[in-house]
Amino acid sequence: MKKLYPIIFIMLIVLLATSCNTSAKKETINPVQEYTVKRGPIVESIDVSGSIRAKDDITVKSHVSGIIKKVYVQEGDRVKKGDLIAEIEDDEYRLNYERAKKAYEEVLISGSKSDIVIKKLEMDIAKKRLEETKIYTPFDGIVAEVYVDEGDVAGGNGARIARVVSKDIYVEAAVDEVDYGKIEPGSRAVISFEALPEIKAMGQVSYISPIAVSNGGLVVFPIKVEIEKATNMEKLVPGMNCDISIIIANIKDALIIPSDALIPKEGKYYVKVKNEEKIEMKEVKVGYIGDFFAQVLSGLKEGDVIIIEKQSTLKNALLNKGINYKGIIGRIPKK
Repeated sequence: MKKLYPIIFIMLIVLLATSCNTSAKKETINPVQEYTVKRGPIVESIDVSGSIRAKDDITVKSHVSGIIKKVYVQEGDRVKKGDLIAEIEDDEYRLNYERAKKAYEEVLISGSKSDIVIKKLEMDIAKKRLEETKIYTPFDGIVAEVYVDEGDVAGGNGARIARVVSKDIYVEAAVDEVDYGKIEPGSRAVISFEALPEIKAMGQVSYISPIAVSNGGLVVFPIKVEIEKATNMEKLVPGMNCDISIIIANIKDALIIPSDALIPKEGKYYVKVKNEEKIEMKEVKVGYIGDFFAQVLSGLKEGDVIIIEKQSTLKNALLNKGINYKGIIGRIPKK
């Protein structure tokens, strides 16, 4: 039985060598694929995460000091511009106004022009102070916080009364530096919300920061997306997370080929076209070029067969299934 060991050992070596040779051969294969040119839509987008922000977020403050006479709102209340938020005891301010008003009326009878001007200013200031004992909301929105209770003392100019956030909202997000040049103000976007899957809103990029920032080790550019009217918009509140698909290409009827079929040479693009048993290089003019698919403007027709070399496994799988993959790289060649 001992004599069998050398034979088994040699067989194992042969099997291992064969396996290694086979693996090496597989790694050196350059896949070649035929693709039939077809017409169809090209829709590509950049997908980012963001959150809802209020256009206005203001801490309403008092401009006069005094005891809080009444608070008219609670946290979570929806308010309209001009609604009364709180009121400060006004007895002293009313007294000052009445005195200033009386003095002004008296000086009108026998006073000089300069005295009249002075008394008029004093009356106007006293009136303004009286009016400032009532504190109103500056815009339509939601009361996020209330900082005072009835009986509290508002300590003069700058004392916090309440925080109000507007009902007008937008989406704040950031795009990676590799995508910075692919979007522009006015780019359309589809906005969805994980917490409210029934809501799908359209939007439009309104701002792209010209300055990059670092976020978790990545270089990104902050953007803002305006939300268009959608059903159940009242459910969307500041702080809610969302997903944004910024559309960088939306071509309804294009002559489509895989982007990897393009061969750039001296400022032009070529493809390898299969003509019966021959393969020839042919110049093409292209429009939009995406990560996976490109739009052909001229040089090919629907039904032509082209050759694609060195495709990745992922791209092959997508092409074989006829999937127009939503890529992340979109570019239009310079004319």
